[in-house]
Amino acid sequence: VYPDAPAAVTGYYEPGIGEPIAVSDDNLGSVRSQVRNAQPGAQILLTPETIHLMPTLLTVAAPGVHFVLSPGRYDVERMSIRGISGTEDHPIVIRALERGEAIFMPSDWTGGAHGAILDLKGHHFVIDGLHFSSEASYETDSSSPHYKSARFSDGHYRLEAGRLLNISSSPNAGVSHHVSVINSFFTNSWRHALVAQGNDLTFDSNVFRDNLNYNFEHTRASWPFVVGNWWYYAEEGQPSQVNMRPVFINNQVYHNHGEGIHSVYSDGTVIRNNYVADNLFVNIALNMTR
Repeated sequence: VYPDAPAAVTGYYEPGIGEPIAVSDDNLGSVRSQVRNAQPGAQILLTPETIHLMPTLLTVAAPGVHFVLSPGRYDVERMSIRGISGTEDHPIVIRALERGEAIFMPSDWTGGAHGAILDLKGHHFVIDGLHFSSEASYETDSSSPHYKSARFSDGHYRLEAGRLLNISSSPNAGVSHHVSVINSFFTNSWRHALVAQGNDLTFDSNVFRDNLNYNFEHTRASWPFVVGNWWYYAEEGQPSQVNMRPVFINNQVYHNHGEGIHSVYSDGTVIRNNYVADNLFVNIALNMTR
């Protein structure tokens, strides 16, 4: 029995202004110029057919621009976007037009355990109301190399992203900070649903359920977690970095086949008012965390 999703949280950014501008391959140059010089709250409309244009626009977007995703299934092949740059007063926003109805799914095998459908790096941005899932993709051809690591007992091969969403920090891309993931849904991941590295990362009013399907057949091989932090390197050759001030509030984390909330190598951690239950191994794991 699944509980009702938590009520949508607000207050992380100012509402959009004006009508959303639809982007296409034909008007990309014009919209790119508008996005670079846009006022806070300007809205860009994306669809499953134009989602491939989002990386080009996000990396030049002025603070406060909203990227609004219309309902539909977004088949994405390991989309990695660096250099997202909002401000404290005007974060960049990536949001669903209708909560949970813009669904990101892997279009092909995405690099095994560490590949993610969407990998984002930057600062001061918000993800609001998206749905990430590896659900409903099957392949019965056992000779296909894309599916050999995701075989289920019924003989089918399931298309599974290693991860659903990464918030990354690395020596060549910088430290992600002041990133919020709110009102979103994460279902049917192969490995971790959401892995985040950086400072001042907030996860509020999200739903994580039926993830970590790797453990259907590998219960002794790995203990992946649903949502949490991991150490990272900010500079080559330097010691690993601690995540500063991660916040997990008002989330639902349940019926997952691995650890629930997992905060590791973190300082200033807040875990409050979450519904966490029925997860394999442990519901909340704190490792070198305070």
